Amino acid sequence: MKKKEEDFFNNLIGQDTYDINEKRAPKHSLTLYIFILLNDLNNLKYKVNEKLQLSFENKIDLIKLTVDSSTTKNISLKDIAKIIAIDKNNISGYRIDKDEKPLFTKFESINTIRHFLNKNNIDIS
Repeated sequence: MKKKEEDFFNNLIGQDTYDINEKRAPKHSLTLYIFILLNDLNNLKYKVNEKLQLSFENKIDLIKLTVDSSTTKNISLKDIAKIIAIDKNNISGYRIDKDEKPLFTKFESINTIRHFLNKNNIDIS
């Protein structure tokens, strides 16, 4: 790898917060967003007759909703309720923001790139 390329990737990869001798993944990588989203989804519970968790298939459908979208899309409580066909008031375990609204992982950098590509008619499919 050329020095310039190596420097570029070293700038993306930061130092671990707890062990400065260890590298960490870039803050705005797709894999990190998916990891955090899965953590959000793993904490969810919903009530039908008993407390249930999202199935593997539900989680895949929700990830595809964001990752496969050609628009800037983030998961919402409404999306989750639609996927599992239940009233959103029966879902619990999600994070909340300062305004007490449901908070799920936002694909900020990915959406910024997607918006730029769409705006400039650049197809990457």
